[in-house]
Amino acid sequence: MALRLALAVVLLLAGQRLPATRTIVASVSRYVTQYQHDFVSLVADESTTQRVIANGDVVETRTTRGEMFATFIESDHAWMTVHDIAEVDGEPISNQDDVRAMLLAELLRAIAPRVAAANARYNIGHVLRNFNEPTLALVLFTPTRVDDLRIERTVAGEDAAHDTNALTDARCGTDCDTLVTLRFRNRDGQSLVRSAAGAVSTRGSAIVEAANGRVRRTIVTFDDRHVEATLDTTYGLDTHVAFWVPVTFVERYVAHATGEQTLVRSTFTNYRRFETSGRMVR
Repeated sequence: MALRLALAVVLLLAGQRLPATRTIVASVSRYVTQYQHDFVSLVADESTTQRVIANGDVVETRTTRGEMFATFIESDHAWMTVHDIAEVDGEPISNQDDVRAMLLAELLRAIAPRVAAANARYNIGHVLRNFNEPTLALVLFTPTRVDDLRIERTVAGEDAAHDTNALTDARCGTDCDTLVTLRFRNRDGQSLVRSAAGAVSTRGSAIVEAANGRVRRTIVTFDDRHVEATLDTTYGLDTHVAFWVPVTFVERYVAHATGEQTLVRSTFTNYRRFETSGRMVR
């Protein structure tokens, strides 16, 4: 009882020291704007596992390995991610496109649709999907979109849904800061993605550092009444590029009519900069 009361007092005091929600949101928006400029021409090793679950049973699995090329295309105000798959279920792919060579020779946004379509052939399950960008949710907090959200906050640690979060994270060293959860929902008629089925609702949460707006985790759910898609991204500090980058990316797709679920988990390691002889668009 005493420990529980002490924790409640700590949470209360932490809440009293926090900036106003609108101030935190403004910090996140500034952080994301700078992030878009810094997160350019990165490549990481990618390992992905897919599972299809029907009637409570795993009916199909697939593992893939390769590289993820990612950047922000400033002229399009959009993230661009290319998944260069080299191995499927432990077997190397034959007749694979040399994505690295194409990136050196062409603009990323020119080849990305072709590569994305090619990579989609390795998706399993009946839910069709063509977006799997770990940084996608950050777009919601850009200055041009953040006003489309209804946002409320809690101190991370108060919410049982985020039981792995504490008030502070020991891994951040001397730069530790109180974490808060920003819960958001799109306003009527506003959505980040489109669907042939009609309106798409958007909801989710972001765990951020209260003082500087640094994003530690995002969870965003899109629902068009036929399919619900949830994208969950966890960020970590990569010392090689001296930057906070996606380290795990979990996708969950549920078909409302059949209940079939497609679960995808990706991990990203060995980040490095990818040079394109000056032809990469920012």
